[in-house]
Amino acid sequence: MADGRTAPTHRALEQARSAGSLDELLVDPEFLVRADPYILLPVLHRAGSPAARSAAAVYRASAHRHVGADPVTRRQLLGVDAARLGDHALAAGLARELPWRVVWSTGSEMDTRLLASLPGTVVARALTTSVPKVFTRVEGCLTALLGERDGTLIAVDLATGQAVGDPMPGHGARLDGLAQVRADGRTVVVATGGGAVRLWDLETRRPLTVPRGPREPRGEIVGLTRALPDGRPLLMTWDGRLLHLSDPVTGEPVGRPLPHTRRVDAVVPESDGRSPALAVSVADGRVRTWDLATGRPRRTLTHRGLPILAGHPEHAKDHIAVLHGRPVLVTGGSDPDRYGNGGGRLQIRSLLTGELLGAPVGSDDPRSDSRFPLPSGRRTMPNDVDTAMLDGRPLALVVKWQNDCCPSADRIQVWDLASRSLYAPPLRGCPDRVSTRFSTIAAVDDGTVLVAVRCIGPRQGLEPDYTREDLVKIWALGPEQAPRHLDGGHSGPVRAVAATVTAGRPALLTGGSDGAARLWDPESSRPTGMRLSGHRSAVRAVASVPVGERRLAATADSDGTVCLWDEATGRFEGRLPEHHSGSVQALAHAEVGGLPVLLTGGRDGVVRLWDPAARRPLGELSDSPGRVIHALGTAMVGGRPVALAGGTDGALRLWHLDTGHPLGVALRGHRGPLSTVATTVLSGVPVCVTAGQDGTVRLWDLDRRRALGRPLTAPAARPLRALAATVTDGRAVAAAGADDGTVVVWDLASRTPLGPPLPGHSDAVLACTFITRDTLLTAGRDGTLRLWSPETYTARPDAPDRPRPEHTERVMGLATAVGPAGRPVLVSDSGGEYCGNAHSLHVRHVQDLATGHPIGEPVPSYEGPTTTAAITPAEPMPAYTAVLDGSPVSFSFHGSDTVRARDAATGRDIAPPLCLPLTVNSLTTTDDGHLAIAFGREVAVLEWQGSPHHRQQQ
Repeated sequence: MADGRTAPTHRALEQARSAGSLDELLVDPEFLVRADPYILLPVLHRAGSPAARSAAAVYRASAHRHVGADPVTRRQLLGVDAARLGDHALAAGLARELPWRVVWSTGSEMDTRLLASLPGTVVARALTTSVPKVFTRVEGCLTALLGERDGTLIAVDLATGQAVGDPMPGHGARLDGLAQVRADGRTVVVATGGGAVRLWDLETRRPLTVPRGPREPRGEIVGLTRALPDGRPLLMTWDGRLLHLSDPVTGEPVGRPLPHTRRVDAVVPESDGRSPALAVSVADGRVRTWDLATGRPRRTLTHRGLPILAGHPEHAKDHIAVLHGRPVLVTGGSDPDRYGNGGGRLQIRSLLTGELLGAPVGSDDPRSDSRFPLPSGRRTMPNDVDTAMLDGRPLALVVKWQNDCCPSADRIQVWDLASRSLYAPPLRGCPDRVSTRFSTIAAVDDGTVLVAVRCIGPRQGLEPDYTREDLVKIWALGPEQAPRHLDGGHSGPVRAVAATVTAGRPALLTGGSDGAARLWDPESSRPTGMRLSGHRSAVRAVASVPVGERRLAATADSDGTVCLWDEATGRFEGRLPEHHSGSVQALAHAEVGGLPVLLTGGRDGVVRLWDPAARRPLGELSDSPGRVIHALGTAMVGGRPVALAGGTDGALRLWHLDTGHPLGVALRGHRGPLSTVATTVLSGVPVCVTAGQDGTVRLWDLDRRRALGRPLTAPAARPLRALAATVTDGRAVAAAGADDGTVVVWDLASRTPLGPPLPGHSDAVLACTFITRDTLLTAGRDGTLRLWSPETYTARPDAPDRPRPEHTERVMGLATAVGPAGRPVLVSDSGGEYCGNAHSLHVRHVQDLATGHPIGEPVPSYEGPTTTAAITPAEPMPAYTAVLDGSPVSFSFHGSDTVRARDAATGRDIAPPLCLPLTVNSLTTTDDGHLAIAFGREVAVLEWQGSPHHRQQQ
């Protein structure tokens, strides 16, 4: 360790662990500054409290910089990273001994799922090259087994990059295959290289005797291949004429010898998914398959998108997966258009027939590109897709390339190919370019998904001392970080959902564009009973209505038909008389005078009341003919049942259900159509929550019939079409689904999001509901249903008050100006990479200099970097000098990530060099001692506190 505190760090951690006070130690700023990184990093995963988990995420963000750094540099890095994550308490504690205090910082590159950032050492490079590797757990740590040049096996702790235990001597030759299997109750590592096979017991690190089967494999060992979907490896040997496959642990032959004169990249199962039956070879951009049972060729794929594999056939096996029991080939990009541009989508082809399986993953809708852009540009790199199998489901890793000239990655995505939706929110933390050829995804036995990506630092020679640094970023995605997908069901968009109870257990009721309704068991994630098929058009609304001791399912379609079903038996109970002139858009139910009442709202702007048992009308509610009703709800106000309705005019109207009289005037606030309503209780007061197509969520006090505070706005500001509210653990929460496929969950008391948006759908979210008080169900236009556990949207320690906006491209320019009401503002310019003979898109942001909150909307421009600001007549000019402690100070870059402050008169440093986590692109200063710095995609504003010597004098 650089500061010689290895032993104290170890003792402090052991004492804290035995006393049960590890969390208290991790949130101590002085301990984080002084601790040995190699001792601290392996224990960060034991953090329990939100503050301790936040401190662990802060430390991991620049872990590669902490190794070998002095305490002052480490304190500066931790202070900036704490502000980037929004941990203001930790940032304030770290700033006590520093001349600079971070006022605020954006956090677009922070990701609490980041496990490690390993520097460009031999071990780090081995993680993302063709060197054989296996991800596993050793002594409780996430570990990579790597093969060195002489065949020696070493286990590397992914959190620190350090070796774990003793090495395992190999063949004396470089390995060409490495796999891990379970045999006889122990974990066995299989290694091939130099024409030999070696087996190791992973727990004892001792070699095992290679068994021989009844028929010893003949010929030259050409490597290992995985037999999907169970991942069991097969040993491949070739005698010049036949390819032989066998179990590397038992030596038993698998299948018949295969006549083959080319290399084999993978062996995958036939459609039954049980026995390996297909050999796959990739050469010259063609994929060839052979039937292992007969040794005959099956098919050769020559699709135009396949030449991306020609240059690197050794990675072909990474593109092969098993989807619904069938072997498939997953490739990035699509057929180029007439200009040679790829469509930026994932294509899935059957290896048995060569046909495309469904539409490409991704959408031609331009909104899709802005949400989750897939690989695009004039070419797609060979290994921009990597696949892994998790519990029999294929996952695909995708790294976005912006264009030929600027291959920087602002989104790293993991897709669930079975549901054609994102497995987890896009990964962040890669500030520089990414080598898509060296990207890896793997699943560990306990369900953890590991993603490793090689980041390529800035190019040399652009500025003095501008060095290049390569990193390997590793993320760990736990099973609780991904929603569950409900298989089967509707053949089109799912438009409506409702929570119900069947046989005393929570259940779901859904309606889709296919004209059917389904009942679901959320525990098994499968439908129960038969499809409720009685509609001739899309089912737009559903509701579960208690009638006596049973429950009726009400379903409404675009033709205005409302059907009733017995939920227990699925028996059709009949239709309501067609009184609505147009489609029925919304359903709700209430109890009035001890009797059940069903409410229907339609395109004709009328709310009708029904007796669901007798299927007869009870009356109607309307005071604004001609508007379309999109949302219905009910609540108890003053001990009386009340109906709530909202529609195209954006107003919320209330009626007493027992009398049919309006309850006050309409509540107005949305600037567009009101999409949906939900009701809950906040601090003992009945509250109505509304969501609109203006992208806002509003709260209304139903007792006083007035708005509660300012509206809630989702980060993407997209139209909202789905809403649900509940009370969990004494806290009122609301979830809203947007047109961009994301879901935001808010704490209504604090009016803050419980985490970043949840991107579970590839298209608009059309409906959502809380099945229980803490389990959320969402349904989308993509035809999928997603179940979110509380850990999905509450366990991440991301602070909700991080400054916005978060830049999606490198920030290349900063300037200060005078904004509205004479307040200073910061103008930042992101993007601006030069490509061909035209500039790419620039985006200018204006933020309050004191708080970081945005002022107005970002301004796009294709003309080049912005040099003026329209918010003031004067042009904001960049400044690199300021007056600190009464003396003029000049600022300059030192290296790629350090800023030095010098006395302008003497040239002496007035403070230690200011180290930033990422490459510094631009800076500007103000006369009152504020310094704004653009580093990577981040912007931070720092305030001069004075040197420690100066503060002591004061």
